[in-house]
Amino acid sequence: MTELPRPGRMPPHIMHVSQPVEGGTAAVVEQLAAGDLARGFTVSIVSPRGRLEEWAWNHGARWTELPLTRRPASSDVNAVRSLRRLFGDVDVTYLHSSKAGAVGRIALATLPKEQRPRCIFIPHAWSWYVGGTAAPAYKWFEQLASHWAEAIVAVSVPEAADGRRVLLAGGAARVVLIENGVDVTRFAPEGSTIDKGTGPMVVCVGRLCEQKGQDVLIRSLALLDDRSVHLTLVGKGPDESALRSLAVSLNVTQRVHFAGHADPRPYYRSADVVVLPSRWEGLSLVLLEAMACGSAILASDAGASGLEVGDGIVIIDGTEPERLASSLTNALQDDELRNRLAARARQVAVDRYSSALTLQRHRDLVDSLVASRMPGSEPAESAVA
Repeated sequence: MTELPRPGRMPPHIMHVSQPVEGGTAAVVEQLAAGDLARGFTVSIVSPRGRLEEWAWNHGARWTELPLTRRPASSDVNAVRSLRRLFGDVDVTYLHSSKAGAVGRIALATLPKEQRPRCIFIPHAWSWYVGGTAAPAYKWFEQLASHWAEAIVAVSVPEAADGRRVLLAGGAARVVLIENGVDVTRFAPEGSTIDKGTGPMVVCVGRLCEQKGQDVLIRSLALLDDRSVHLTLVGKGPDESALRSLAVSLNVTQRVHFAGHADPRPYYRSADVVVLPSRWEGLSLVLLEAMACGSAILASDAGASGLEVGDGIVIIDGTEPERLASSLTNALQDDELRNRLAARARQVAVDRYSSALTLQRHRDLVDSLVASRMPGSEPAESAVA
């Protein structure tokens, strides 16, 4: 366990503020919080009610409710006020997702410098990736707010490049690349499976929402000549009703199974192909989990962010159902290809995306920022150079 020299002071206090309480962002919060708890640090989680609340109580972290919503809301003013109070005894705060990054950095900017904790912002996919008419405004805000964090962690190479390109010089210099990681012992080819029935099984894991592109996958399923192929969607989300209606309208209801929240590992291991048809991502934990479990994977270029074909996945340009259907057909008909992809994906997960590597890089960053708060230390900016 790493011990920081803190004469006369309590162990460092690390706070995680997150708007998402499910999915990949929540998994990253839990991963980082567990690592700092193991080092004897004080850890707080500030979030809406949900999975992170339960995790905090079960693992000995503090938890405070902050009712954040994804979209801008009048309640964001109260969230800024609440965070100003909560930051009082914090050494380093992580802000997870665009909403937490916005209200958290505004709260920090309104505090006297000597009262501010050091700040690490993790977008988990830049706000402007959503696109639409608001994208220029999101870019403008990120350029401004980038100066209110000591470090901005990009979780994939493309996300880091995009951030450095959009943010102005001072903000771009704060972008640090720390790729997401996965526990390659927990997510492994060996372990329980499910009875997938007859016919090839395609699996898609993730929150049922526009970002994850399950609608594209259902449309692709309807285009396949092989009517024995069936799809299992693991996860819940706001688009479930719309996705069920889409399956009905395309006459594939009997071939689409909604598994709800479930341990995804047996599904990864049992799938003939795992598909990630995402419209935007930072670096998907589902992708890394499936790789670690030795799955054959098809992904949109957004879903495969940061990876290449040689890493054990088939990358599809865009999210057109016709292209996905064609790639699915080719993969399902080629056992040798799937076996080769699966073996390579597992190896890349172990070599490059082990959570042990990710955690060590975060520990180094946190330690440098904690040290920068000590009397006589250099300015915080130097801690992330």
